[in-house]
Amino acid sequence: MSSLKTKMTRYLLSALTDFKLTRDLPQGRREIVPYNIQPTTTLYLSHEAHFSGQSDHAVLDHGDWKLFGLNRQAVLEELRKVAAEGHFIVQFSGDLLRISWKYKTMEECLDGIAQR
Repeated sequence: MSSLKTKMTRYLLSALTDFKLTRDLPQGRREIVPYNIQPTTTLYLSHEAHFSGQSDHAVLDHGDWKLFGLNRQAVLEELRKVAAEGHFIVQFSGDLLRISWKYKTMEECLDGIAQR
């Protein structure tokens, strides 16, 4: 059983390294680094939800955010980061979210991502 644990540990560490989720430390050690969603991913996912007919509030609560370990407050912070780059305007007060969308189609959104 011990050899199986060792083998699985190596496979897991190899996968984490492949996806750049580790960093090298002195003496041949590695550390798992926290995952952070990229602004382009936030931009894409928010527009994908919007163009699929979701309301602004539903974008905030969309299930895809859970894939990245984001709760409602973290999604709002990520949306604000993307808004600071000029891709849309986010207004949030209490429990109401309003997004002023800059891109009218997904194609325009993808062009915006490509121009970054």
